[in-house]
Amino acid sequence: MKQLLTNREWNIKGNWYQPEAHLSSFKSVLHVELVQTSNSSGDWDGIIFQKIGNKVYTIPFNQCNNYPYEGFTLYTGEVKTSFSYNEPTFNEAIKQQIEFIYAMYV
Repeated sequence: MKQLLTNREWNIKGNWYQPEAHLSSFKSVLHVELVQTSNSSGDWDGIIFQKIGNKVYTIPFNQCNNYPYEGFTLYTGEVKTSFSYNEPTFNEAIKQQIEFIYAMYV
């Protein structure tokens, strides 16, 4: 069985968007949403939607610029929510989750 991408840490080389690309590279990750991108050094927050079996898990992540060194350190947290995967309604479910997450940042 695939493992949840919770409580992980990776050192990622590259620009601000490489941590997002790294998370997207996992086959079980359905969507990566950058939520807070206002920091000019790239210290950003987001959420991933990871499918394992018939469940989708929302997992927060943040990335920290490693200046003066290269790249970013990428951290994932604990599962925030989960819901059953139903392909016909998945896009609506993910939209609702993203709206809820954005509301927390306002």
